[in-house]
Amino acid sequence: MKSGIRPAKGYSRGGKKMMSPTLSVSFSCNPKNPNSLCFLSLQDFANTSTLRLSPTLPLRCSQERSLAPAPTVLDESIGGLSTSNDRVLSGDTPVLRQNGPPPLVSALRASAEQNVASFHFPGHNRGRAAPASLTRLIGTRPYLHDLPELPELDNLFCPQGPILEAQTEAAKLFGSSHTWFLVGGTTCGIQAAIMATCSPGEFLILPRNSHISAISAMVLSGAVPKYIVPDYQNDWDIAGGVTPLQVLKAIQGLEMEGKKAAAVFITSPTYHGICSDVSKISELCHSRKIPLIVDEAHGAHFGFHSELPNSALQQGADLTVQSTHKVLCSLTQSSMLHMSRNIVDKEKIDRCLQTLQTTSPSYLLLASLDAARAQLSERPDVVFNQAIALAYEAKYTLKQIAGISVLENSSFSNFPAMDPLRLTVGFWKLGLSGYEADEILYRDYGVICELVGNKSITYAFNLGTCRDHVQRLLLGIKHLAATYSSFQQPEEKVCDAHAPFDDIIMSLIPRDAFFASKRKVTIRESIGEVSGELVCPYPPGIPVLIPGEVITERAVDYLLHVRSKGADISGASDPLLSSVVVCNVKEGQTLRSQWQIPESHCIFSMTPQKNVVEPLVSAIKSSAQKNAASFHFPGHNRGHAAPASMAGLIGRTAFVHDLPVLHELGNLFCPYGPILEAQVEAAKLFGSSHTWFLVGGTTCGIQAAIMSTCSPGQVLILPRNSHISAISALVLSGAVPKYIIPHFLDHWDVAAAITPSQVLKAIQELEMEGKKAAAVFITSPTYHGLCSDLTTISELCHSHKIPLIVDEAHGAHFGFHSKLPKSALHQGADLIVQSTHKVLCSLTQSSMLHMSGNIVDKDRVSGCLRTLQTTSPSFLLLASLDAARAQISENPDSVFNRAIELADEAKRVLKQIPGISVLESSSFPASPAVDPLRLTVGFWNLGLSGSEADEMLYKDYEVICELVGNRSLTYVLNLGTCREHVHRLVLGIKRLAATHGSISKPEKKMVNNVHAPFDDITMSMIPRDAFFASKRKVAIRESIGEVAGELICPYPPGVPVLIPGEVVTEKIVDYLIHVTSKGAEVNGASDSSLSSILVCGKL
Repeated sequence: MKSGIRPAKGYSRGGKKMMSPTLSVSFSCNPKNPNSLCFLSLQDFANTSTLRLSPTLPLRCSQERSLAPAPTVLDESIGGLSTSNDRVLSGDTPVLRQNGPPPLVSALRASAEQNVASFHFPGHNRGRAAPASLTRLIGTRPYLHDLPELPELDNLFCPQGPILEAQTEAAKLFGSSHTWFLVGGTTCGIQAAIMATCSPGEFLILPRNSHISAISAMVLSGAVPKYIVPDYQNDWDIAGGVTPLQVLKAIQGLEMEGKKAAAVFITSPTYHGICSDVSKISELCHSRKIPLIVDEAHGAHFGFHSELPNSALQQGADLTVQSTHKVLCSLTQSSMLHMSRNIVDKEKIDRCLQTLQTTSPSYLLLASLDAARAQLSERPDVVFNQAIALAYEAKYTLKQIAGISVLENSSFSNFPAMDPLRLTVGFWKLGLSGYEADEILYRDYGVICELVGNKSITYAFNLGTCRDHVQRLLLGIKHLAATYSSFQQPEEKVCDAHAPFDDIIMSLIPRDAFFASKRKVTIRESIGEVSGELVCPYPPGIPVLIPGEVITERAVDYLLHVRSKGADISGASDPLLSSVVVCNVKEGQTLRSQWQIPESHCIFSMTPQKNVVEPLVSAIKSSAQKNAASFHFPGHNRGHAAPASMAGLIGRTAFVHDLPVLHELGNLFCPYGPILEAQVEAAKLFGSSHTWFLVGGTTCGIQAAIMSTCSPGQVLILPRNSHISAISALVLSGAVPKYIIPHFLDHWDVAAAITPSQVLKAIQELEMEGKKAAAVFITSPTYHGLCSDLTTISELCHSHKIPLIVDEAHGAHFGFHSKLPKSALHQGADLIVQSTHKVLCSLTQSSMLHMSGNIVDKDRVSGCLRTLQTTSPSFLLLASLDAARAQISENPDSVFNRAIELADEAKRVLKQIPGISVLESSSFPASPAVDPLRLTVGFWNLGLSGSEADEMLYKDYEVICELVGNRSLTYVLNLGTCREHVHRLVLGIKRLAATHGSISKPEKKMVNNVHAPFDDITMSMIPRDAFFASKRKVAIRESIGEVAGELICPYPPGVPVLIPGEVVTEKIVDYLIHVTSKGAEVNGASDSSLSSILVCGKL
């Protein structure tokens, strides 16, 4: 287990909301009605382009939100607008839920304020080594509060403290039976919901225009899609939602084939705010005992005002996923998953989220969810008054302008409601496309929309929307109408959006198509082939090709037509559609045609960069400084509506720079611009042929690396004590494990690094069975800093044409000093995943994936990352990667001098203390190197366990270690480590030795042979099959002979004893009972006391 600060006795209250100075821009308003919109004549606004060029931040909106009185009740008529035609479903108004401070925000504040000597992750060490370039933008407070999973901050995978309290408060507010916080965006919530309800081969009913995460969920789960083609409005070129009749037809269609849907998945509201009749759909689903999943990414605010539609939970949905950051005020990439009733197995959702989410979650994201919930709880019935009033007034005004159309509920009569905070404006009567109108409004008025369509633009109103911004939007549109009203352009014939879907043939399910080998062909040559990628033109936002479907001439004609009209193509590897990726159906395996290793593969060089650039940090700074009228996500609207408790914790500037995917920032899914430039700079520094930035932690990087090299049924060689993300990758990929049992040093109770001879033995054993490994996965360095001989292992792998993946989570600093070991890239590894936040200075949850050479298909790695990572990445995390890279680039050969000197001094002093042992390379002769910045201290000669020593050192000296072992403690030194902290550590250990050295204590008997449980491993199912198999709980003694349904890993020593799919033996049960009786922590088990174990039923 990880150690850390002990649970705090109390939580600090959140800071008070800070007032912002007023922006010096004046407008003429009606003095009799201070809440009315202010209008200027076009003559008065002749020089509006100065707004676009002003570098001043629009702070007036923040003051307006603090000072302006909100209307208490919305009348039937608002600003002359009758709402009778736009009446929405009204739900029960939530009541005040929270009087005290947000529990997780308070715990984070209390933890950060303690005067501790920290020797744990992340590498910036509570901001002491935070990159200056980013702290100049967001300050040091976000880094100060960027803490790891310390005991008092709880554990996202198994919450029992403030995370559980925060999730419980959220469940009360939103009306769920259980709520989960998500740090992987709504993407991982949708994936978990579908994986928890649909086992391989089961049917999922879903709209054709579902979010891409639903398609990736079918890849991960193996579900079979039954698509509903949504209604389509030709005038607007917009797709609607799903009707109850369409759902019924899909269910009946399956029933006529003797099949049943495992789940129904719908999107409500849509991007344009169109709501489905979720109440009737849920009744329909439940009458057939089918769970209903609702993608409510755009509706987290629903049900909190009489003018807002009912939430999906209020209408009977079973699982609801909300992008809390989109319309409420948490930080980007933070979301919630809600469950209602008990149709879906809660524990299965827990397991799915553990499989998908990072093991190093960002507490900034988690706390922002708690803060956003608390903000809404304060006055849930009136908090949206002003935003709704502004939206209604804007719609009323726009409908009076000749040539301008406003999307209303009447445009989609089959749907009961529309989100009043979503404004979609049509420009086709002016002869303008949405793209043309958006360009003019952005250039001349600084207005930024959320979504651009062929004929329209969609604007998102939220708690941060202010009157000044609405004023500029209306003035800009008025100007457009006045300028272009005299232009008469013939209306073009609209292409039938349903044409490509008249003859869909699914040759492969999405999962099989994803893992099939691929090739690129010209788009005309693709007719008759099986699509290997998702191709979705926007508008209208309906995927025309989905992996596994046969490409028809109609589909090709349609794609070429809409592309010629300016549609954006998402998902395709070639957005110009000159080529399309298709499947090699007969081969069905990963294609690896290139095994030549270029000379550059083994050449490693890092030289100081004289002119260090930070393209992404600079782009975010530039974008945040623009005086923009923003009508886009996230809901805090560039900090205008930042929750007071969170703004008081990390400062408002962090919210100002928490931006969405904007054109000038680039796109993580298809990198260009600053993101691409930043990744290229990182590749230069680390010596890779390509580098990807990760916002899902090293977890998603390891999963992508394994998925890109191992297709279903292929064998992966890996250590038994690999990180849990490697086990989850086996589940997601369907790979078959071939485990290497690490050696142990009894005195230390620590696992050694994997040796070349162990790898060779595993390869040869497979060859004797007529099999071949698809990849070898190695962890180097280990948690204790022990390194494998990767040079020899990589040569061995490549001689057998096997790619080598290295989990270098703890070694991002390797190669940057003469005393540091060589990096995995330097030693010939093909794919390397680094936790940049652990030892370098990026924010927690940010990592990098590096590739060298061309043994692995780069496009497949990119495809896997698109499947696993959120579509709403945090630019704070991304910018921190760029800043951390630049920080190292300035002087790579000397930046670690001080940290290494402190570590050497500490080890030298500690080795002279009687009764104290220090882990060195001589302890593990098979390991060629040990990380000099990892300090592992043994206390067994004092008669103390690691946990006893840790407790004393924390209580008396406030020293926090990174890892507590049975007989030792591990400390991490980094760029933020200071001499005063090292002095406290050494002084504390000296005092321990003096106090306990003279106490005669019998040496505690070592635990049973750690190899005993692995003497007779029998794999009855591969991990993937075991994951999706039905489960039941049995007493631990009754589990003997059953097939394990969960991972059980006692720490120490940190080696999984049971992995899903393995037969439970008596030796295993005896070992587990023994080590737990000695105080070992049990990770992964649903019952940490091990009174019961989860075992598999039939698949």
